[in-house]
Amino acid sequence: MLKRRKSAARSVFLLLGLAGVLISQPTQATPASRPSHRAAPKAETPKAASKAKKPKPYVDLAQRKAQTKQLLDLMESEQKRYMGFFAKRAIPKVYSLRYRMLQRRGLVIHAAEGVLTNTADNRNKPSHQVRVEMRVGDHAFDQTGSDGYDWSITRTLLPSGDVIFTDTSAPNLKKLLWQQTDHAYRVSTARYWRKRYVRSIKPKQLDKAGDLTKEPPTRYEAPLDPLLQFDKKKWKGIVRRISGSQRQNPRVIESKVHIDGEDNVLLGVGNDGSRVLLRHYGLLWSISLAYLGKNNEYFTASRNGFVRTEAELPTEQQLQATYDEILAELKRRVQSEEGDPDEGPAIVDPMLSGAMFFDILMARLSTGRFLRPNDARFFEKKLGKPIIPSFLSVIDDPTQTYWGKTPLNSHYLYDDEWVKARPLTMIQDGVLKELYMSRKPYKDRKRSNGHGRAAFGEQPISRPGTTFVKSKRAFPLSVLRKQLLEQAKQQGQRYAYILKRFSGYSQVSGTLYSANPDEVLQIDVQTGQEKPLKGLTLRMDAMQLMRGIVATGNDDGVFNGADGEDSGNINIAVVSPSLLIQRISLLRKKVTEKKAFELPFPFATKPAPPRKSAPAKP
Repeated sequence: MLKRRKSAARSVFLLLGLAGVLISQPTQATPASRPSHRAAPKAETPKAASKAKKPKPYVDLAQRKAQTKQLLDLMESEQKRYMGFFAKRAIPKVYSLRYRMLQRRGLVIHAAEGVLTNTADNRNKPSHQVRVEMRVGDHAFDQTGSDGYDWSITRTLLPSGDVIFTDTSAPNLKKLLWQQTDHAYRVSTARYWRKRYVRSIKPKQLDKAGDLTKEPPTRYEAPLDPLLQFDKKKWKGIVRRISGSQRQNPRVIESKVHIDGEDNVLLGVGNDGSRVLLRHYGLLWSISLAYLGKNNEYFTASRNGFVRTEAELPTEQQLQATYDEILAELKRRVQSEEGDPDEGPAIVDPMLSGAMFFDILMARLSTGRFLRPNDARFFEKKLGKPIIPSFLSVIDDPTQTYWGKTPLNSHYLYDDEWVKARPLTMIQDGVLKELYMSRKPYKDRKRSNGHGRAAFGEQPISRPGTTFVKSKRAFPLSVLRKQLLEQAKQQGQRYAYILKRFSGYSQVSGTLYSANPDEVLQIDVQTGQEKPLKGLTLRMDAMQLMRGIVATGNDDGVFNGADGEDSGNINIAVVSPSLLIQRISLLRKKVTEKKAFELPFPFATKPAPPRKSAPAKP
């Protein structure tokens, strides 16, 4: 399910979630011998001292490379030492041991109503989180999975933290790895024996394929440049000015402009010889407004975007134009009529189109979902069969960094199990060709295809990466609109519809798909007149919606988002065009956008007439 943040459209993707990016616990970075930025100290007068050069605002590249190498070397030596100890233990055997470290750097600049509300920057003092991953047994049978889980196993164990709050010096890191490795060994062995017992008494087993695929070791270190440079003074002024541009408008009751940056590095070593350095960095900007209309109608809308570098951020003029566009949209929605339930042909824009493809198709092509007892496993039985119109194909390729000039938030070269990513043709000419695979085997599938994904600290499962929807029946929007009206006439419908963006959520529940469009335009088939409506939601059978696509636009757009299901929050992206759908079903929202206010509106809706000055006394 795709959910959207308040600051930006989010389907169960949490839209553009650089979730958990920042800055919770800033801590001291490694170096015991940090190089000085100045020569040996000399006697200085107070005046000379005030003119002395200040330390660089951001750690230099050479120093950062040295720090990461030092951390990788230390984790690798500790991992080898403990594997030597475990080699003397008989049953169950420790056959996989991985150490991971997430190094979080980031910054935030938030403003509301013209005032800075949050500014933070820990690029020089990153936080560090450590995770030990252990498997006991062998590739065919280990402690993982629901059969081995029992909450009471960890009840009597000493707590084991995973965050280094002070520093990453060798003694501190060794102590943390010792605690976590001991904790992991106790839990893993207990779950192994529990799983053996549960499997011995279960008459039927859904999962008989094994527990971990055999993959070659990975040796990869991503470049640490470019560093996340950012002119904080400049952007503080920009977000303050834009967020305060409607301070005099009493009906704008919330006005927020945010810039969030992240520069996260994941370090990892494994007993199979793997050694990795993975990196995700970029900047997220967002604008969100809330508007109070007549009769206490409270509407919200937002826009956001993801870029890799400061130079790619929109200019102040572009951000202000986006802000004004959001405000105009809110005013239109306030003045719109309440819509009535209806059905008919519709065009959905690329953002809503991307959410539909993700939730209805891509998120459900995961072999990890098929192992759930309550999963319908609908698509498992559809391999080699048509599932969508034959002019559509879908490719998943997380190795792509940009689409045109737009960065893709979901880019990765190695997944969260350190398996190399590669392009997959998921659907070709409407026929299902492939399923997403992690290192969890499924039936006769014994190799990962690079889609084992998870938030840090979660168990990876197979999930989508970057989805590209390709169409052999793409038309300019002007032509697509004509086809829309023709569809309505053929069906005998009085109205056709255009749906733009969505807010709240986009999800499949059972067989039904639902989403709340931000804007619904009703087009009179006879006159061609457009009328905006409010209070409507899209809800209908999911596969009927997909099979009803009759053409697409040539206006491909990028939906950068975040999916929050299963193994935690991950970045995803869908590149999709507008869709012409033969029939959609629009219902009234169960929860209206009205918010009850007990107190009367404190501002005059019309300017007060000027007061007449009293006549001068003779």
